[in-house]
Amino acid sequence: MNIPLVANLIKIYVLAAEGRDILHQAVYEETMERMRDLILYEIFGKIDSR
Repeated sequence: MNIPLVANLIKIYVLAAEGRDILHQAVYEETMERMRDLILYEIFGKIDSR
């Protein structure tokens, strides 16, 4: 696992949540889900998210 990469992805996730008002609302939830999935993938490997 690439710890610095995971840490950066988590920080970006938090920044996106805090800056929600500047993001495209129509795809905000999908964006967050995909970032979450990427973080989980980096930590645990391939996951079945659907």
